[in-house]
Amino acid sequence: MDVLLYRLSFIICPVACLVSMVLTASFAVSFSSGLSDSQSSAILGMLLLGTIGVILDLCKYIFWGTNSTNHRIAFKSYATILLIFSWLASVAFFVTSEEKKVNHYRKDTAEYKSYIAKLESIGDKIQQKKGIAGKRLTSEYHDQWDSSQALTQEIALLLDTKTALISTEAVVGHQQAQLQIPSMALFVSIASIVNIKASTVRIVFYGVLALLIELCSIGLISYCAERNKINDPTAEYTPIESDDEETDSKEPDDNDDDDEENISKDDIVSEEERLRRDIMSGQLEPSYKKIHGHAAYRLSRRHIRDLLNNMKEEGFLEDGPRGSLKVIANIGLRVVDP
Repeated sequence: MDVLLYRLSFIICPVACLVSMVLTASFAVSFSSGLSDSQSSAILGMLLLGTIGVILDLCKYIFWGTNSTNHRIAFKSYATILLIFSWLASVAFFVTSEEKKVNHYRKDTAEYKSYIAKLESIGDKIQQKKGIAGKRLTSEYHDQWDSSQALTQEIALLLDTKTALISTEAVVGHQQAQLQIPSMALFVSIASIVNIKASTVRIVFYGVLALLIELCSIGLISYCAERNKINDPTAEYTPIESDDEETDSKEPDDNDDDDEENISKDDIVSEEERLRRDIMSGQLEPSYKKIHGHAAYRLSRRHIRDLLNNMKEEGFLEDGPRGSLKVIANIGLRVVDP
């Protein structure tokens, strides 16, 4: 199971990173619509802003995956700043994309069509009354001039009505259009239950969704980097030294040679397998001092050191506090042929 999760993470990780990069790039591209009227300039602006969005997300992943001990905090800070920007860009892209869809649907609603018909009717009345008023003003009769002034007042009232209608154009048919989009219909239902605005529910939902995407991508990068460090046989590791300062002496120990002479190679292999199983099952801590002091294992100091180093190199052990070792959590009992 652990191996399966490890391999699966290497498939999901680039997908999650790609999704985040696409969202950031799409948000950046959305700004290119107002840069230029020419098609070539608009395409160039889209490519430029899209590239900027991708570069920002790539820098976020590079900074987060950097394991420099001297500048770790600085790189993590840079990555966090870019992560916040990417998160906000994703939320903005989700919201604006859905709002564009709502605006598209609302123009097909009965309310919007009725609004347009009413607006056109008022415009026709204004043009009609302007024509009548113009003829009366050129008339030779004074009573026609007086009636033209009344028409002018009516035209002014119609213009005020038309202006008021135009100011409400953005919300006409908006509620009907929201119900035609499944996600917005869900937000409206939730908003009616908790007694808040549907727009607030939408922002919270997309904020959480975008945050989960960012956390998944960052978390998978950290997980894959850690697993690579454990499973890479060419990775550098720190040789295990004795927990007891007296055993760290560089002088050869005659007892090691005596132990090797008194035990056969088959017995050494058997003892190493037994020790490996005891460590993996949790019966014995992977401590050089405790193993060497245990009378049940007939292994020399050199054999114990080599076994612990090999288990660390194979990915069964990892560094613990104060230079100690510990079995990797949830790795299970594994028996590796020597």
